[in-house]
Amino acid sequence: MLRPALLFAALCTSTALAQEEVARPAEAPAPSFEVSLKAGVHLPQIANPLTTSFDGVLKVGYGLPFLERRLQVFLDLAYTQPQVTVTGADARVPGGTFTSTTILRDFATSLGLCFFILEPARALVPYVSAGVRVHFLKAETNGSASGVPFGAWSETDTRFGAVFAGGAGYRLGPGRVLGELAFNIVPVDQRLTGLSNASSMSLLLGYGLLF
Repeated sequence: MLRPALLFAALCTSTALAQEEVARPAEAPAPSFEVSLKAGVHLPQIANPLTTSFDGVLKVGYGLPFLERRLQVFLDLAYTQPQVTVTGADARVPGGTFTSTTILRDFATSLGLCFFILEPARALVPYVSAGVRVHFLKAETNGSASGVPFGAWSETDTRFGAVFAGGAGYRLGPGRVLGELAFNIVPVDQRLTGLSNASSMSLLLGYGLLF
């Protein structure tokens, strides 16, 4: 009588385990692609006299098919336009003083790698990234003396730099809400602005679609 009881108990146990496996939800696969849009505050004051501006970044990333897709190759497009205003003395202009404002329009594109510290399928995923960034720069200057404009000038330049970032994404809907701190390294040689360094820090918020 003992053997049938043992068989019955084993059958019940295996049935319960099978039902548990069926009821257990499958883990979501790690996303392969990311398309994100980020915006925030551009802070060049850490390295030069340029003033606070805005940042806009559009990013496309692909998770490489190993390491649980924790390593991502990305390409991004970014834009900002910080400016600087200078007041000085010059006997050649009316009133002996002048004021000039220079806007540095910076359209940039980056190619780099992003590493997700935790598996990308998780709800909260911190990450770090680094990339090479090409800056297409245009400086535009307008000046005046005693309220009389004395002309406008522009200067274009292309410079290579680097971008380093750290942040985190929280899964919400079909993507992630993103928060990021980025550092841009941009050596320049601007005659209009007199800058040799247009580096900056950026605080960014955004959303990335995952698929």
